[in-house]
Parts: sequence; structure tokens; C-alpha cells
Amino acid sequence: MISKFDQLNSKMKFIFGLKTDKQVAETLELNISTYKNKKKDNEIPYDNVIRICKDKNIDLNWILNLKNN
Repeated sequence: MISKFDQLNSKMKFIFGLKTDKQVAETLELNISTYKNKKKDNEIPYDNVIRICKDKNIDLNWILNLKNN
């Protein structure tokens, strides 16, 4: 079962060509400890995702289309 956070994480890595969680955290403008806590709690950082998608002209519908498992 893949969490919503992990689905988002995979999409961020795909879109931006990132390899590590640290790179995803930096892209989302989160410090790594905050990122890890959100990952552990399966908490999507919506404000950060929306901001980066607007800045980079990325389709929010696609990136936030996360499946419940």
C-alpha cells in the first residue's frame, strides 16, 4: 500500500528529476525534519505543493490526484 505522501513524493521526483527526499524537501521549501514528520504522518504539505505548482506551471489536478489505498 502506497501512502498519499509517497505518491506525491514520487510525482515530485518524476517532474523535477529528483533522486532524494532531501531534494524534494528543498523543492517544496521545507526543512528536512518537517518533511520527514509530514511523511511519517502522511500529511500533504498542500500550501507548498500549490505554490511550487503555480510557480512552475504544473497541473495541480494531476499532482494532487492521489489515490486512497
